Amino acid sequence: MNEPNANTARSLLAAIVEWLPGFGGYDAVDERARADAEQRAWLAERLERGKQGLERYLRVLADSVQLDAVGQADRLRRETDQLSNRIRGAMRGGGGLLGGGPVDAARLERVYEHDLALIEQVAATADLMESLGGSPSDAAERLDRLASQLQVLAGVPGFAEAP
Repeated sequence: MNEPNANTARSLLAAIVEWLPGFGGYDAVDERARADAEQRAWLAERLERGKQGLERYLRVLADSVQLDAVGQADRLRRETDQLSNRIRGAMRGGGGLLGGGPVDAARLERVYEHDLALIEQVAATADLMESLGGSPSDAAERLDRLASQLQVLAGVPGFAEAP
């Protein structure tokens, strides 16, 4: 990656704002905790909205008596709940890593890179859950893809911690 600078941090912030309109970033000391809390609320809510697709698919599987798939889908639903709760309950950030003064451009860039990776993985996971549906005949394949995506999400460094 290039030498960190304010322009890079601003472009990362712009990418985050595409997902979270109104997100102001971490430049203002007194706004850091609020910005982190808003972002975490959006992430958890996005997972919750995506989970509705998984719940609809679970009902299709139950109606078609696909008991193995119902069990797997229910485990994935619980795992999604756990991930969402980890996001909501994570220690609030904004102050510890960034401190109370001006933010070093390299550190701010790392924080925004982390935030953007987390946002993109939450969106990909939610999109995948929302796309579930249709025939239960390929349920194992669909649910395996979701299980893999949930592992990717949980593997984002510092997933449920303040960056």
